[in-house]
Amino acid sequence: KRPTFHDEYLAASMGLAKQRTLRFILFLAGVVIAIAAFRVIRNDNLLAAAPYVVALLVMVPAVILVLRHRLGKTFDDQASLRETFTVEINGEGIRYSHSTGTRLLGWDRIRKWSEDRRFIFLFESDLHARILPKRALSEEENRLVRSRLAGVSCR
Repeated sequence: KRPTFHDEYLAASMGLAKQRTLRFILFLAGVVIAIAAFRVIRNDNLLAAAPYVVALLVMVPAVILVLRHRLGKTFDDQASLRETFTVEINGEGIRYSHSTGTRLLGWDRIRKWSEDRRFIFLFESDLHARILPKRALSEEENRLVRSRLAGVSCR
């Protein structure tokens, strides 16, 4: 079954947000564990940590579910995300074209890159990335992209 645009947007966005979300969850866990440890030491009772452990077990899945929901809502609210666009890959860079115009991402503007099993993420900055679905790349395009990214740091 071919993924829908909605499914693909969610998968790519979740992949892109994975590191930031993981850092937030680790920070949240650190704060909750510190508070729980303080309560255990202060009350001299290990059970004093129980509400905090339960809160952590509720908060982690809640963060992931809220993120997924917000990304889905963004996709539904933004018509431009649902537009069909074309991507041309050549020696200059990657040209994205859609109804509102054309944008060239030159190879020299890519600061970092990463990939998962479905997507290649091309970072123009720490917060902004272009996403290439691997399934849409021909063998030749895949080789060209990888050769151009060879000198760029991998995230």
